[in-house]
Amino acid sequence: MKKLFKVLPHFLILLVMVTIVQGKENNSKAVPVETAALESEADTSELYISDKAPPIVLRDIFGRLVNIKNIIGKKNIIVAFWATYCIPCREEMPQLERLAKKYDDDVSLLLVSVDKRKKGLVSGYIRRHGIRSIVLLDVYKQTLERYKVDKIPALFLIDKSGEIVFKSSGYRSTRGVRELRKILEILIAYKNGASDDCYSTKTKGLKTRKSK
Repeated sequence: MKKLFKVLPHFLILLVMVTIVQGKENNSKAVPVETAALESEADTSELYISDKAPPIVLRDIFGRLVNIKNIIGKKNIIVAFWATYCIPCREEMPQLERLAKKYDDDVSLLLVSVDKRKKGLVSGYIRRHGIRSIVLLDVYKQTLERYKVDKIPALFLIDKSGEIVFKSSGYRSTRGVRELRKILEILIAYKNGASDDCYSTKTKGLKTRKSK
């Protein structure tokens, strides 16, 4: 019995340590609900023009859950990956805001911040600069990875059918936004009765899956 009392404290200490380690492992595997719902849809292949756009399910700066599926079919979508520390991103944002405002009936702008765990920083920046577009928080960068983005700023234009019709990444002065505007205007013109030949130019000179 004395031996049992001597061993018991050591056994209890060991049990507590095992419980702590298991708890840490479980916490490290925890992911937000919006990312957990998308894990099965992850893909490691490259994205091409005419590919279906990967899913986007993220919280905005007000904590609301935004799902791109609720926008597809209603409007064309501009997805812009950016960060508060990225000077080219900040220079590009007013241009994107003006473009989205001009074609408000036909396009929705999603500004996806990749700032890590800095909601207050992002919210403060948005408030100071009077940005009115939807700002999403990709703090775990899973959406960034899903879109195969290796440099920011990065732009994607998704048409109403959910296909990627334009993509651009890295600093290109105003060129990226100008090219995006041209493709967007073609989409809108086609909706308003332009010919199929006009619409087919949306992928001219761009890398499609068929041309790889």
